[in-house]
Amino acid sequence: MALFGRIDEFKPENEQWSAYIERMEQFFEANDVAEDKQVATLLSVMGAATYGLLRNLVQPRKPKDKTFDEIVAVLKEHYEPKPLLVAERFRFNRCNQKANQPVAQYVAELKQCASNCEFGANLDASLRDRFVSGIRNEGCQRRLLSENDLTFAKAFEITLNMETADRDARQLRGMKSESVGAASIHKRSKVKLKAYNGGRIPVLGQIIAKVVYEGQTVTLPLLVVKGNGSTLCGRNWLRKLKLNWEQIKHLYEAKCTSLSEVLDKYSEVFREELGTLKDVKASIRVKPDAPPKFCKHRPLPFAMKDRVEEELRKLEEANIISPVKHSKWAAPVVPVVKKDKSLRLCGDYKVSANQAVETETYPLPRLEELLATLSGGKIFSKIDLATAYQQVLLDDDSKKYTTINTHRGLFVYNRLPFGISSAPSIFQRIMENLMKGLPVVVFLDDLLIMGRTEKEHLHNLQKVLQRLQERVKRSKCEFGKTRVEYLGHVLDEQGIHPSKDKVRAIQEAPAPTNVKELQAFLGLFNYYGRFVPQQSTVLAPLYRLLRGQVIWKWTEVEQVAFVKCKELLTSDRVLAHYDPSLPLTLACDASAYGIGAVIQHTMPDGVERPIAFASRTLSSAEKKYSQIEKEALGLIYGVKKFHQYLWGRHFNLVTDHKPLLILFGEHKSLPTLAAARIQRWAIILSAYDYHIVYRKSEEHSNADGLSRCPLPETSDTGTAVTSALVHSLLVEHIQEAPLNATQIARTTRTDSELSRVYKYVMEGWPIQPCTKETVRKKQYQQKEHHDRTAADRFFIADDAVYLRSTVTGSHKWIPGLIVRQTGPVSYEVRERDSDTVHRRHGDQLRARAIAEPDIDVTESQAELGDGEDGSSSQEVVDANMQTPELLEPEPVVLRRSNRMTKPPKRYMP
Repeated sequence: MALFGRIDEFKPENEQWSAYIERMEQFFEANDVAEDKQVATLLSVMGAATYGLLRNLVQPRKPKDKTFDEIVAVLKEHYEPKPLLVAERFRFNRCNQKANQPVAQYVAELKQCASNCEFGANLDASLRDRFVSGIRNEGCQRRLLSENDLTFAKAFEITLNMETADRDARQLRGMKSESVGAASIHKRSKVKLKAYNGGRIPVLGQIIAKVVYEGQTVTLPLLVVKGNGSTLCGRNWLRKLKLNWEQIKHLYEAKCTSLSEVLDKYSEVFREELGTLKDVKASIRVKPDAPPKFCKHRPLPFAMKDRVEEELRKLEEANIISPVKHSKWAAPVVPVVKKDKSLRLCGDYKVSANQAVETETYPLPRLEELLATLSGGKIFSKIDLATAYQQVLLDDDSKKYTTINTHRGLFVYNRLPFGISSAPSIFQRIMENLMKGLPVVVFLDDLLIMGRTEKEHLHNLQKVLQRLQERVKRSKCEFGKTRVEYLGHVLDEQGIHPSKDKVRAIQEAPAPTNVKELQAFLGLFNYYGRFVPQQSTVLAPLYRLLRGQVIWKWTEVEQVAFVKCKELLTSDRVLAHYDPSLPLTLACDASAYGIGAVIQHTMPDGVERPIAFASRTLSSAEKKYSQIEKEALGLIYGVKKFHQYLWGRHFNLVTDHKPLLILFGEHKSLPTLAAARIQRWAIILSAYDYHIVYRKSEEHSNADGLSRCPLPETSDTGTAVTSALVHSLLVEHIQEAPLNATQIARTTRTDSELSRVYKYVMEGWPIQPCTKETVRKKQYQQKEHHDRTAADRFFIADDAVYLRSTVTGSHKWIPGLIVRQTGPVSYEVRERDSDTVHRRHGDQLRARAIAEPDIDVTESQAELGDGEDGSSSQEVVDANMQTPELLEPEPVVLRRSNRMTKPPKRYMP
């Protein structure tokens, strides 16, 4: 039977895979190819190169075991991966009609650009809007703008008719070329021209010229004047022609011709002194029913007091803070030592104002809007405004909420301070209003400036620097770059590309070396497995290694499956684009050797989709951290890594380590007695608007997998995390050492083992074991106990003591005061808060601190004293005195009991 048509082998350089399959399906239809023969036919004609590629993609299965649709899907994913939606819409919005391009051809190109934009029901409206904006004929554009209920089809029909009519009219007016004299062309003109200085310009004549410019053809008068000056284009020509101003040379206000000249001209902007944003004041709004929060100041270490006072003096002289006598609001001040050893004072507003502040919800620009503004740019500059919001003045009503409580009294901030939760949103609104009308993108603490040429870039940069009244740090800025990374995308003159850094933690993750690491990676994959087709097929070689009887052996088959899993995790099927309107979550985790973080969106259906991944290996010093410090380091790593996504936004901070909810709770005060690095990290987190969430480890496999398969690098930001950006010295003042010689001596004597060591040291090692050792040891302990406690039970009048309750069955001790001593070891004691006076033996009394709270204590607590370590307040005072001589103890006197014993009476039945 003769076949209809012919299908050659597939060549990707000549044809798209989807078009090839369409021809293949028509071939099957024309030749009645049975369904069970379609796979064999396709594999036979696709060619050796395509078959070899398919064979690698479907490993460990063979191509013949796949269905026709599965083969088509696998190769389509390889040859025609899903395009980046933002880039496709960016390309669509830049699609304009080219010079001399027919309308029908422009419409076809526009539809091709829209095919991957996923406009859905808005396709017709999007095509219409882009078509009206992109056509070159100004007359057609005015006609379309005047139409009511304009659709894309109607716009195309009107423009096509006008193009046809214009072309036919030009053909009817066409004339044959012929040689004529200049006098017959240059007709005399009655137009009189004057120059800018008042002088007359002689007009030689006028010619009616046919002007063709980028697809536009118009008939215009051309005046010929005497002289050698430049050609001028009058307003009558500008009304008829639609000029491409982007390609026309024009004058710039800037006289600077190089980047260095621009930066030198505006060097005032980069000065280190604090500037002030003029004519703008920030307002902090507080919930109407919120009660004021007043916190006491925290004690400072003696070594810090002078430095804190000096910093307060500088801030007061610079009018950054002002003293006040009274305030219902107050936050404790936190002294922070920065990397350069200078001091910075911060208010711990988590426990005061931030609990009542209404965070300003200023809408952030969408990624598509930002990138559309930057379209066509070839040279970029990036200005960092990370701390510039501190140069915004506060209105008078808002200052009270920024009160800080110091050892010198209360102060209020006159400027927007560090740590107020609404500060980033306030600053975003102020900066957008300030930069309105300039070709600059403002996204929180970043300004991005672009130019199509070097001159345009310098011009735009100068415009921005002219408006910047506050100072910026030049060291954190980038100028004149041909490539810049922004919000997870790379911008250059070729367009927009997804940043590889977002998925580098997955793409470069090392292969597992044992079952535990493989289980962690599979947990990460399964967390997002709902987005991956044919998951079981891809994971089959890896799951085989988890079987109990299988010996671990990582071969090429497992490596291919591992690479395929990483490709799927970093594909558009799994990754989501950053969207300011969607909830944001940062999940972080730490293992014994690595830390990992995933930033993700919670979609409207409740499903979590990742935006970017990050991981790194712990340094040798970090591996010695306690587990709680490793988990805390993971949070800080994630926050600093994804700062551009998180700053100024509310987000959920997810951890599987429950103690961090207490240390880093959004409404918890800074942990004053925690380790220094924990305090430092708590200060860093206090600048973000977050809600910390606990998630069980089995539900936290996305971040857990990254921490167990980290990238080999040990730091991603230099000294940003592994070294100290700041060193907080916020600790409570300790009045005495935590341990002294008296306590060590007492505890040694009561320990069963150390007391024997002490005895042997003092008396020598026994030559032969003593049969009476047990009795002697017991008697010795009794004497030591009696002597030790007796020394602590000598009192004078007004001493604070505990006295044993005489109530039957009660073992409580009651606070009291010594009235007087009535005998060698007896005293009169008055109960505290009562006039009742008791007479007690010294053994029924225990010393206590005068400032002890009114509590009932047990006998064991009274025996230990008032301190946690068993020391009383009297012992603490005596700790600085001369310690007792331990090397010359009194000789041990063994005493026989004085009790009279009677022989037992024999039992007589």
